[in-house]
Amino acid sequence: MRPAVIVAVLLTACGSTTNDSCPVASISCACTAAGTCDPGLECNADKICVSDPATCTCNVDSACSAGCACDPDCVGTCSHCSSGCCTAAGTCASGTADNACGSGGASCAVCDMGSLCHDNDCVGTRICTAGTSSDCTGTHEQWIGGQCCVEGVTQCVDGTSLDCETGHTDRIWTGSKCCIEFDAMCVAGDSLNCGTGSTVEEWTGSVCCVKGATQCFASTSELDCTVGHTGRSFTGAECCLL
Repeated sequence: MRPAVIVAVLLTACGSTTNDSCPVASISCACTAAGTCDPGLECNADKICVSDPATCTCNVDSACSAGCACDPDCVGTCSHCSSGCCTAAGTCASGTADNACGSGGASCAVCDMGSLCHDNDCVGTRICTAGTSSDCTGTHEQWIGGQCCVEGVTQCVDGTSLDCETGHTDRIWTGSKCCIEFDAMCVAGDSLNCGTGSTVEEWTGSVCCVKGATQCFASTSELDCTVGHTGRSFTGAECCLL
């Protein structure tokens, strides 16, 4: 196996916490520093967001109205929370925020510093790697001490700007490295074989990142690697077992 070399400094540990979250400005949670709350809520004297009868128009009866974030009847119950996550206050959140991440009505998780909520799950970490200040300008990028620090990624590998970012939303180009947001084994390959007709291969411009790969070994023949075999992927230079 010849994995791509990664030049990076990990500033935080991977993973996420599983602590309950009470998103600021949500019902039964703290108001913002400015004393404001989400739509349909008002900040009371205790600096807690409560339902505002004048503006909470989705609260139509004495039962919990599904999807009504300002309905006081939903506080303490998450039975209506099928797609999002349950906050510490017992309210349903969308599950897409870094401080309230989750799905299926499970307790909301607070993503660790550097980890981001993608598809209702805390993923990645913060990696500082080579780049340029002109390219390191994205929402989750910060130029620090001559390096580009990227949040919510799993690894940063060699690549090109065109192949790394064009048509992709799960990759970030730093100016020198291609940082990916998914779990994969990145190895030698070529653009003709990597990604062609495959849903598990991603070409960065320099290496082939294979999702779900457990082992990769040198191979120059797709015939020997994949024909008659399941659970294998040929990158153009290596045969990866899935």
